[in-house]
Amino acid sequence: MTYRSSILLLADGARYDIFEDLLEKGELPNIREHIIDRGAYSRMTSTFTSTTGPAYVPFMTGCFPGTVNMPGIRWFDKAAFGSKPFWNPHRFRSYCGWEIIFLNGDLRPDKLTLFEIFQNPLNIFNQVSRGARLQSGWIERINIAREKRRKNYEHLDDLAARLFFRRFKPDTDFAFVVFQGIDGVSHLTHPHHERVIEGYRRLDRFVGSLAADLKKSHRYDDTLIGICSDHGLTATHTHFDLAPYLEEKYGLKTISYTNIFRSKPVASVQVSGNAMAHVYFKNRSWMHPCFEEDVERLAPGLQAALLSYDAIDLLIVRRSGSEIGVYSRRGSAILSESDGGIHYKVEKNDPFGFGPLPQTMTHSESLERTWDTNYPDALLQILQLFRSGRTGDLIVVSNNGFDLREKWENPEHKSSHGSLHRDHIMVPFCLSHPFTAGPIRSADVFPTYLKLLAKTIPNLIDGIPFSGLD
Repeated sequence: MTYRSSILLLADGARYDIFEDLLEKGELPNIREHIIDRGAYSRMTSTFTSTTGPAYVPFMTGCFPGTVNMPGIRWFDKAAFGSKPFWNPHRFRSYCGWEIIFLNGDLRPDKLTLFEIFQNPLNIFNQVSRGARLQSGWIERINIAREKRRKNYEHLDDLAARLFFRRFKPDTDFAFVVFQGIDGVSHLTHPHHERVIEGYRRLDRFVGSLAADLKKSHRYDDTLIGICSDHGLTATHTHFDLAPYLEEKYGLKTISYTNIFRSKPVASVQVSGNAMAHVYFKNRSWMHPCFEEDVERLAPGLQAALLSYDAIDLLIVRRSGSEIGVYSRRGSAILSESDGGIHYKVEKNDPFGFGPLPQTMTHSESLERTWDTNYPDALLQILQLFRSGRTGDLIVVSNNGFDLREKWENPEHKSSHGSLHRDHIMVPFCLSHPFTAGPIRSADVFPTYLKLLAKTIPNLIDGIPFSGLD
């Protein structure tokens, strides 16, 4: 079947286990009736970093964040920092503040978004909006900022629903709607708080209203509806503030948000989702590459020291050549990619705790073999991140219950995400068209929507259409 129009609803921060539990209890009846019973439900892997913004990119482009050069919600561009004057706004980035205006320009221009492919798209609150002709007006932006400042995320979800019904027209062929409440309230409380759970129910009520509206306008049968999430969250009980740690323990003058304008820094820490951080080092100059042996020279014993803390789960570092070193207290391994194959060699014990794996795997095999582990799809997700020149020299990933930012975090975050752990990177997905459930990635949604809407799928993307669509 070919559809005339399509809708993708993103429940920011929705955990797959909570979603499934509510489905089982019958608390999401509209999602069950109007989407899953007509199509299918599956768990899905998001991407690294599993955080708002970068994790929207696969849905919108079919490419991983590293592929489009957007490695985190905060990043530092060493080449730009070393070559551009201090007033240039493109030396580093945080999409948590006013620099969000640069997000679409930061994407690789040769990678199309769904808004650029469809003829009459509609965007509600999606930051990855290149090609969307209808954006929020100034009054709406002021309202959004006010509600976020007041932490009224429920009101933001209600506003998203009102804007959708006001702007969804008969000729709309693709609509992307973001519901921010689950994520926002989770950061203020915890992922299982009753206010958070009510966010799932609020989404279900929206689906009920949507179905009624589509039936009334005789568009129910030829409109494709999907629900996705960009990441899960875990409750945070302890902050390990990485940037001050580098200053105090190693004497490295470090810039990080919001303490970003400092003269002659030698390191930079850019945290995403609070559970992962890119760490950059000045190696003689900012233009000079920095590998594992350079990190050890610049900050002797840093990796061993970090791994001694309960807060730290994984360290990922560039090695000379194209190899990447992965370390945890469980063990270490070497990771690389060539000709579409993933090469994974355990040096000691496996740093992820995987069972035996082939030393060479395809992308699909890697996903399948790690699907039921605590780190599904971790191997490809690490590799894709290092495709970006903006990725750190050292990546630090925290354990669940900990995060990597405190001093400049206002308000205090009581839940975190961004890591490679299952609780962060495994998300729910459902579609009102049948497909084969099983190991799928968020990048696969892009070509699946295009196939079902009879659109040409661009070349050189990371995603592949779901199986079982016919």
